[in-house]
Amino acid sequence: MSFPRKAWHYRDFRRSFSVILAILDHLEIEKISREVKDENKLAKELEAFMAKKQDMDNKVEAIKADLKKKKQDLHNSIEDKLRREIDKMNKNS
Repeated sequence: MSFPRKAWHYRDFRRSFSVILAILDHLEIEKISREVKDENKLAKELEAFMAKKQDMDNKVEAIKADLKKKKQDLHNSIEDKLRREIDKMNKNS
């Protein structure tokens, strides 16, 4: 009798309350635990990548906010200088 090449084989021999389970290739069973470990490793790598991406996004947002503040400060500075010049011209006239 030849069994198919699987990790396990179920065969009912028609005896009352008997089930025989034979392990044909134990290496296939060992691969299951490796696959689970690989999936866990992939999940951890994905989580690490997402954390790095979130950190980078936060840095980009901080830089954008800093540039916006600098631009606003420059605008306010130029506006103040212009007002002072206008006031000088009005006082002199």
